[in-house]
Amino acid sequence: MKKTIIAISVGILVSGCATVQQTSDEMAQKMGVSKAGGGATVGAVLGCAGGAVLGYVTGVGTGKGCVAGAMVGGVAGYVDGRQHDLDDAKKLAADMNSVNSAETSSKDAERYAPKVETREVEVQQKDKPAEKVTAFKSLTVPIPPGSLHDRSSAVKTALGKIGGFASSRSTDTVIVVAVEKKDRKFVEEELNQGIASTPTSSEHGMKVGAQKTPTTHIKFVFLKKGDIPKITVAPVDVTV
Repeated sequence: MKKTIIAISVGILVSGCATVQQTSDEMAQKMGVSKAGGGATVGAVLGCAGGAVLGYVTGVGTGKGCVAGAMVGGVAGYVDGRQHDLDDAKKLAADMNSVNSAETSSKDAERYAPKVETREVEVQQKDKPAEKVTAFKSLTVPIPPGSLHDRSSAVKTALGKIGGFASSRSTDTVIVVAVEKKDRKFVEEELNQGIASTPTSSEHGMKVGAQKTPTTHIKFVFLKKGDIPKITVAPVDVTV
């Protein structure tokens, strides 16, 4: 009987792996949280289901098995969330590159190309070796000065998307803005519109039941003479 249960359960979990990412995305949308939060939730749920089965089979009980499994699944969801952050950054960079290409000459394409940087982070699970994960470090988007000064619709759209991207991250995030003083109010308003129109992210930590709501801050820095205006989005613990 127990062998049958194991076989059925493994089959369910394996077949489900192909749709985990889709499920986590749908979960995030329905919950009104980030993709990272959705990934962590689905990871914990799958871990709980698998743990409950093993708990029954081994005799420790489905409740204890669920908790143990959720902790393992939560880590998987955490990792999946970090991958979502990086994927979203790359997608936005490509989008912003298209916008800048339309607003600048071909010879300036490289200067105005958005840049995504990554970093290695360690995910620590109790009684397990630390696991290194490639995570999102920063996204830097150059802003064409002419379009910025003209308050073009393309720049407004770009700023709104950048604000929305920052607001939906899985960790506390800062938007570092380097523009001329006369452009600061405009940029801040457009970024805030993007932030306000995007559901606040909710990240589930590695411990069962741990949850926090990440924050988004806008910080203005001095724009050096001759430099291109730019906006950088990064977790607050990253120096930009």
